[in-house]
Amino acid sequence: MPCVRRFWAKEGKAMPIEYSDPKDWSPWEQFREQVVHPAGTIKREDVERARENIDRHGWAKTYAQELEEKAQRIAARVDDAYLQTLIGLTTPGAYAPCPACRAKGLPWHPNGQWSWDPDEPNLLTCSFCKTVFPNDDHPEEIAIHCTWGRGQTFTFVGGDTFECFGYLKARPSLSGVTRARKISHITWELQELSLAYALTSDVAFARAARAILLRFAEVFPEYLVRAGYGYGEYAGMDPKVAAEHIDNLPEDELVYPPNEPDRKLWTGYWSASRMGSNGMDGRWVVRVSDAYSLTCLADDENGPVYSDDDRIRVERDVILEGSYLAACDILINNKAVGNRAGAGVAGLVTGHPGLTHFGLDGFARAVDDWFLPDGGSSESPAYAMMTMNGIRPFAFAFRDYTDPEGYDGPQRLEHWNACRDTLYGDCWQDLVWTLQGDLHFPPSADSYTSTTISTSFADLLALAYGTDDHVATLQEILQRSEQADHTAVFYRDPAVAEKTPAPVHLPDVLFPYLKMGHLRTGDRGRDSLLLLNAADHGVHHHFDGLGLYYWKDGHELLSDLGYLWDHQDKNETMRTAAHNLVMVDGQNQSGRNERTGAFDLFMVTPTISAMEASSNAYGEGVYRRTCVQIDHGLAGSYVLDIFRAGYGARADFIFHGPHHDYKVENLDLAEAADPSERVSLNEDGPDLTKLKSGRSGENWQFTWSWEDGYQFCALVPGTDKEEVFVGDGWGQRDHRNCDVGATLPYVIRRVEGDGRPEAFVSAFIGGEGDQTLLRSLRVLPAPEGAPRGMVAVAIETEHGTDVVLSMLEPTTVTVSSDLGELTADGRLAVIRSEGGTPASAVQVGGTALSIGDVSHESDGVLSGTVVANGSQAGSSWFDLDIEAGRMDGLTGQVLFAIAKDGPHGYEMREIRPHESGTRVFTKIDNVGFEARRAERFEIPVVSSWESRQDSKGGEIG
Repeated sequence: MPCVRRFWAKEGKAMPIEYSDPKDWSPWEQFREQVVHPAGTIKREDVERARENIDRHGWAKTYAQELEEKAQRIAARVDDAYLQTLIGLTTPGAYAPCPACRAKGLPWHPNGQWSWDPDEPNLLTCSFCKTVFPNDDHPEEIAIHCTWGRGQTFTFVGGDTFECFGYLKARPSLSGVTRARKISHITWELQELSLAYALTSDVAFARAARAILLRFAEVFPEYLVRAGYGYGEYAGMDPKVAAEHIDNLPEDELVYPPNEPDRKLWTGYWSASRMGSNGMDGRWVVRVSDAYSLTCLADDENGPVYSDDDRIRVERDVILEGSYLAACDILINNKAVGNRAGAGVAGLVTGHPGLTHFGLDGFARAVDDWFLPDGGSSESPAYAMMTMNGIRPFAFAFRDYTDPEGYDGPQRLEHWNACRDTLYGDCWQDLVWTLQGDLHFPPSADSYTSTTISTSFADLLALAYGTDDHVATLQEILQRSEQADHTAVFYRDPAVAEKTPAPVHLPDVLFPYLKMGHLRTGDRGRDSLLLLNAADHGVHHHFDGLGLYYWKDGHELLSDLGYLWDHQDKNETMRTAAHNLVMVDGQNQSGRNERTGAFDLFMVTPTISAMEASSNAYGEGVYRRTCVQIDHGLAGSYVLDIFRAGYGARADFIFHGPHHDYKVENLDLAEAADPSERVSLNEDGPDLTKLKSGRSGENWQFTWSWEDGYQFCALVPGTDKEEVFVGDGWGQRDHRNCDVGATLPYVIRRVEGDGRPEAFVSAFIGGEGDQTLLRSLRVLPAPEGAPRGMVAVAIETEHGTDVVLSMLEPTTVTVSSDLGELTADGRLAVIRSEGGTPASAVQVGGTALSIGDVSHESDGVLSGTVVANGSQAGSSWFDLDIEAGRMDGLTGQVLFAIAKDGPHGYEMREIRPHESGTRVFTKIDNVGFEARRAERFEIPVVSSWESRQDSKGGEIG
């Protein structure tokens, strides 16, 4: 997913954006007359493109007709009374928990679950318990008063307080929520009117838009700064003063009892808002800026719709006023970036280059600093998409930006393109590459099963870059949803349906800084995804180091429960026991700023792929997971999983099944507690009902079945040293409580005491109908003198015996198997057999491997100094102090660049001789990762052998 960058600083970062004081509005007065409207996210050429789409395509024509009909209805009802109802004099609230849900003993959400109908604008309904507010059973009998300006009064429900996140004594204001819903709705209507005017030139729509904007100009300057969500703190003072001193207010803020003021708003800028947005007013600023810019030049036989005074009032009292809160916040996070977008677009539309540059600084810092050095999300897929949504206006608004003539600020920009002059495209590359085969994101960390790349984002990518890959992504996403929005109409190439790029391909990939490995199957990498997570713990992460997620053929096999958003019980899906991994001594893993991870190997061949990662999730010691994926062609593929946990008195290997339709074989389970009793197996869970336990000295397995005939099997080499627990544990995945009480079967394999086994071995396989490929697993005895932690496994399949040998401290060892004696000295050796003889062999980081008639040699591990790293013209590279001849044949393998913060794995996309010795390209033609500074390198060389025939009789080697 390429991008092109022309503005460079160093270390693979875009040129820093310098700005003058965005709070000083004098540049607006100087340059406002130079603005060419429409100047926001929709330009004149976009309007022309939209009209062509409408002429050529039924979907666009339908959109335009429906938009015009909506705009006619909106314009007909816009009068003074309507505007005064929806845009009141009192600052809107935001969220609040439902007091009726609590009173009825129902689950309640700190933000509530509310529905609002514009036909009954003063009523608010709880979507869960259906209580309508205002409500006599829950009166808003507590009031706080602001005396600044025209004065405002805010009311709250009395009685017991709520705990809303860290705010311990919160009171709901349903009237505040209602005001926020009104503002949101009228802003949507304003957007629809302006879009309709752009397409139809019907002045009635522009007049209605003007009326809405002038009502905002009348009331918005006295909307106060407030703490968002259910906190309900208001700064009862000039909002500009509050914005500038949000953490050190010059006078007490307004709080309800029993809270006491402390002269700062709870969470500061993070949730601060004047428009009921919980810290994201920038979205509102973009929408009103666009609406103004699309309509401000409207005229008819009676003259301009907007007078000169109207335009000044809207620009000053709505757009610039709306940007002021953002202009006071210099930090960058997943909310601030959207507020910077509001500032940037506000600067464009009003002609304020200092404000524009301030916005662009936020965009550049989001790309370079919020996203990881490889372009990966610093938080989760869902929050990456939230961040992308926040900065999306930059991509549309800044496609060819030049500062106004006469601007002499600290930096001048000419023909600046947000998509091509930054690493924005790298961030999108990473997001696309983390998708599973159905083009949804795995629900890892604080993310959801529904998180995906929307049609509007696919349109953005096709507009910004236009490569075959981007067009293919758009075309496939359109197959999933053909519903058109204004993004499609205004930005989609009218001829896109006529293009025929190759279908979307998803690669096997190791992300060097995201620290997640993705192994796939299928010709296009779309049949399955095995995800190993070694990410460092950070914001919106879970306690899930070395968690494993497995999706195959459209089914979640080893699932991740995902994110309960701001739900009271969100810890249930965050804690270690909710993931597929090993829990040590019954404790959660360490968290933020403590847990780090690293990959040690990653390799891909046509039939055998593998990855291995370690983590300090429980401190110093061995905590390492090795996953090997072996593909037997039409017979299917399976995963062998080796998880080592070498410290702690007790280790629990935990995984949960996808649903309750399963059977157990070769494992006798007896009730371990009353079925209704909720038993906590550890201090930090899991907490299970219907608890059973048992032991087995032979292979045992769980098999799950779907109604469509698909099956998932987990196969374990039994041992009397493991006690197995099975019970029903947490399964709710919907933060809206639509699946309250849902459970999943949890399987816990426990070992404890002195001399306990340090490695758990498992195999996982999914496929249509009864699985016949896997027959048994057997852990082979370690030979005398074998290094500690060595694990050798024989996997009997319907085609013979596969063998996997894994070592933490590689040395030459020989193990006996049904295929003969395997001798190897690498970190990993894998033999795949067909017809009882070796068909594929792979060794990683070893010098020699032999089994039967198969033998081959390699360089083991190459290492040395990183002389330099660099980037230019869409390429990035490391210069290494190693003879180029020693690197022959290693293209496509992984180089680990070792920096102060540990190793980072890069695919070597091209290798060339260089004066330093060798230049290794990690990015070519804008595809791949930026080579970041490192001191040393290691290359665990992958040596592989394939027989001439596979199980289907085709030549493969």
